[in-house]
Amino acid sequence: MAKRRGSKWLQARRNKAVRNQSTEQQAQRQQGLRLKSELQHKLEVQFTSADAVEIEIINPDLLPLFVMLLDDPSISNAYDWEQVSESLFIFRQKAFM
Repeated sequence: MAKRRGSKWLQARRNKAVRNQSTEQQAQRQQGLRLKSELQHKLEVQFTSADAVEIEIINPDLLPLFVMLLDDPSISNAYDWEQVSESLFIFRQKAFM
């Protein structure tokens, strides 16, 4: 009988771990979407009055997520970017012919 209770307890712990992991993944996905939205908005606003836009990532925890966003088609198809330092990026609009 104790073995059955133990297996139920282990299964409940596994289920909780899976739920926590999916919650963390969902939070990271939402953070990525917010960062992407902010980046697109800032680039659209800044390019109305400038040829190039500098963006510095102050929070080092966001840097890997930001770099992943640079491969997103909505960013990479519209803008050329250059990494000047570890946390400083320069964006330019792509010239369409």
